[in-house]
Formats: sequence, structure tokens, C-alpha cells
Amino acid sequence: MKRVVVYIMLLMAVAIVAQTPRIKSLEEQRKSAQAEIEETKQLLDENKRTTSNALNRLSLLTRQIVTRREVIRLLNDEINEADKAIYSAESNIKVLERELKSKKDIYAESVRKMYISQNEQNKLLFIFSADNFAQSYRRVLYLREFSKWERRQAEDVVKKQNQLNVEKEKLIHSKAEKLDLLQGKKLEEEKLVGEETVQKTEVQTLRKEQKQLNAELGRKKKQAQALDRAIEKAIADEIARSEREAKAAAGAKALAEKNKAKDSKAPVKTPEQTAETRITETKGGFSMTKEERVLSDNFFSNKGKLPYPLKGNYKVVSGFGQHQDPGLKHVTRNNNGIDIQTTSGNKACSVFKGEVSAVFAVPGNDKSNNIIVRHGNYLTVYCNLTDLIVKRGDMVSTGQALGTIYTNPEDGAILHFEIREEKQKLNPLNWLN
Repeated sequence: MKRVVVYIMLLMAVAIVAQTPRIKSLEEQRKSAQAEIEETKQLLDENKRTTSNALNRLSLLTRQIVTRREVIRLLNDEINEADKAIYSAESNIKVLERELKSKKDIYAESVRKMYISQNEQNKLLFIFSADNFAQSYRRVLYLREFSKWERRQAEDVVKKQNQLNVEKEKLIHSKAEKLDLLQGKKLEEEKLVGEETVQKTEVQTLRKEQKQLNAELGRKKKQAQALDRAIEKAIADEIARSEREAKAAAGAKALAEKNKAKDSKAPVKTPEQTAETRITETKGGFSMTKEERVLSDNFFSNKGKLPYPLKGNYKVVSGFGQHQDPGLKHVTRNNNGIDIQTTSGNKACSVFKGEVSAVFAVPGNDKSNNIIVRHGNYLTVYCNLTDLIVKRGDMVSTGQALGTIYTNPEDGAILHFEIREEKQKLNPLNWLN
């Protein structure tokens, strides 16, 4: 029976210990989500609504609503976990109280028997009635240790009960805190309703401004097409340059072999001494050196682990490919990369080590520049920059700043970011961590 009781208590103790990290994890997730809400709010407050940035604001509002719902869900999970922990503690206390009562009964019975024994024969008689001195000494030790053992048993159980009572108070206090937080979240639920109202209002306004919105989308589409042409030209120029270098290396190799055939004793420069050998892995692609092929493989192996191309407060407001915004069925946006809204003055950073292969401006836009960083046959593109820190030909490391993200008076600070494998456009969100 005692073994069963001990086993049950151990299971309950394990349950309490196991639940504590779970509660802590939920609390950390909730705090992270609350911080994201504040960051999104900061971006919304920094950029007042215009027709130009209306879709990006709508994207931020939608993100804020989703995150707030997540906060409320996490709080409910925290309350449930706290309830489980409190129930376990209460059950554990009940088991201990039963065990304590049993030990007290045993202790009381031993005291009663000792008292009766003392009436019939006192301790001295019990000790000196021994057959020899050694036996008397053992009886002294027995009486002393038996008394100590009984006290320890009672004290241990009382101590355990006190400890569990303290833990129970902590858990009750924790539950009260969570309930207070949930009560506070009722205010956030009101904010959620308010945000959903604002979202609906902005959607209705955009529907009324359909003509202006279409004109704005048409203007941005032309800008995106001009940017795409400029990127394609920069990539084509670089591929042509690599092809010229590859042909030069092949010519040098052929000449070296010809000279060697004429005079085997004459000093001959190897291809490695004349020009580094370049090989094209795909037809019409970039001709890479051995070192660039290694870099390309390393870039690929980091798919899904690359850092975002900026730090601080930022949110993706337009994803890759064709997509529609909530509530606007007839409005479709197409993106060759992703658009990231951030705070004014933030800098764009390289997501991986590589070489700055192109720095260019799009015709008609003299306020910002664009940078391409090559990582073997992969390229990352950073658009809408000013105050550039790097130039063409520079080698950059992961996380190195490239330039400041330009802040447009209407749109705010938005970084357009792309990843390409040669000419193929890739979804950056599949590559970023």
C-alpha cells in the first residue's frame, strides 16, 4: 500500500514539474506576439493612409488582427495549463495528508505503548534488566534512535506538506495573474473589434476609390516592370562578361597547349596562370569559377536558414507571386519578390556572403538605387536604397549593411527584396529563416 501511495505522489510531482516549462513557453510566445502587435502598430502609426500605401496598410492591419487573436488563444492555453497544475497540486496535498495522518496514528500508537511500558517498567529498569552491559547499551541506542526516527517521519511529512502548500499558493497566485491578464485581454478584444472595423472601413474606402486604386496599381506595375528590365539587363551583362572570361580562359589554354607542342622546353603559362577557368552549369547561365561553385552550393544548403535582409522592426506587406488582399476580390497584385515595410532610417543587409555584381538606378527614379549581390549562380536583389555603403566589385559578408532603405513620403520605408537562380525568380520566404 505504501509503495502505491509513493508511486502516485511521484507521478503527480512529475506532472507538476512537466507543466511548468509548458506554462513558461506559452507565456514567452504570448509576450512575443504582443511585441509583434506593438511593432505593427508602430509601422501603422508611422505611415498615415494614402491611396499609394493603402494596400500595404491593409496588409499590416490584417497581420495585427491575426496576431491579436493568437495572443488571446495563448492566454486561454495558459489558463488551462495553470488549472491543470493547481489540480495536480491539490491532489498531491490530499495524498500527503492521508500519509501524514497514517504516520501520526502510528506515532501515537508507539507513544501510547511506550507510556504503558513506562508505567510497568521504567526506562532505567528496561535498560538495566539486560543480561550484560553490551545489551544495555544497545537498548539505550534503540530508545534514542527510535524516538529520533519517529520525529523525523512526522517532521518530513509536515515539511513536504508545507512545501506543497507553498507551491499551491504559488499556482493559485499564478492563476489569479492569468485571470487578470485574461480580463485585460477583454480590453484587447475590444481593440480587435475596433481593428476589424477599421479594416472593413479601409476596404470599403478602397472599393469607392477603385478608379484611383487601379491607376495607382498601374503606376506601380510599370515601375515594377521597369525594375525587372533593369535587373534582367544587369544579370545579362554579367553573364556576358563571365562568358567572355570563360572564352578568354579557353583561348589561353589552347594557346598554351599549342606552344607546348611547338617547344616542350619553352616555359608555358597554364590556364590557371592566365585566367581562372570558368564553367557554365546551365545553358545561357553564369560561368563560375571553382570558388564560385562552392559559394553557390553553400547558399543552396542554407535554404530556409538565411537571415532577413534587414534588422529591427519590419513586416512583410506583399508576398511573392500573384495574390489578393482581404476583401478586395477584384484587386490582384503580382510580385517578383517580397516587399518589407520598416521604420525610417533602417538599413538593408546582405543575407549571405557574396560579391556586389551590380549597382544601378531605374530610369525615371533618381531618388533610390538597387543592388545585386551574387552568390555563385544565385543572386539576391535589394531595391529602393539610398546612401549606399558598398560599390560594384565589393565582397560582402552575411549581415553586412548595404545602404539605407529609402523613405517615400507616401509609402514609407519599403525594401523590395528578390532571390533568383540565374534568371529564375524564387520565393524569398522559402529561403529566409
